Amino acid sequence: QFFAHDVFYLLKNPQAQRFQNLLLFQQVCGAVDYAHKHGVIHRDLKPGNIIIGGADDVYVIDWGTAKYSTSRSVGAGPLWLPNQFQPHDTIFGRVEGTPAYMSPEQASGGKAKITEQSDIYCLGAILYEILTGHTPIVFQGSLDALLAEILQGKIQSPQKRFPQLTIPGDLNQIVMRCLALQPSDRYASLTILVDDVNTFIEGSKERERSLMEAKRRTDLGRKLLQNE
Repeated sequence: QFFAHDVFYLLKNPQAQRFQNLLLFQQVCGAVDYAHKHGVIHRDLKPGNIIIGGADDVYVIDWGTAKYSTSRSVGAGPLWLPNQFQPHDTIFGRVEGTPAYMSPEQASGGKAKITEQSDIYCLGAILYEILTGHTPIVFQGSLDALLAEILQGKIQSPQKRFPQLTIPGDLNQIVMRCLALQPSDRYASLTILVDDVNTFIEGSKERERSLMEAKRRTDLGRKLLQNE
């Protein structure tokens, strides 16, 4: 078994593994969607809470911060931070979750309701990191500064921030829709998100088949010309 971080980001050629990672990402979405349909919001989705088995079976773990969607309760009390805090660490208290992946409503410290769209934001942050190797927001300075940046929602798209990676426009749009500042602007459900990712995968496969067929015909034409 491997943590998703090891599978997604420690690859020699992430571009070549894009489809494999997207298929794994779809499984993660499926697991979280199952929880959502049973009224449970995870609230701390990140690669460190995803395990991938030897047969590419995906497990979402660490449901300690999960809440029922009907509950309006939020964290309370002072923040609990691990020693030498890093943005990939889970925090508890008035703000709960992992700052590198948490939604603006989580960063607000209870001023906004946590919904299924909060998990969709977290999944968008994971997808952003799958495509770029970086989280959407760069950690600079204190935790309060990071939370303030999350609340502003000023995230550069993967294409704009990393033009050298040639990230497809469809995937760029999917990521940014997940990371919309307002929950109502995000995907209404994970089913729709998975459908969009699947549409990209199938479209890319079709384009690849078309390119291979074009190459085959070109090679055949060259051989015929050489034989004349």
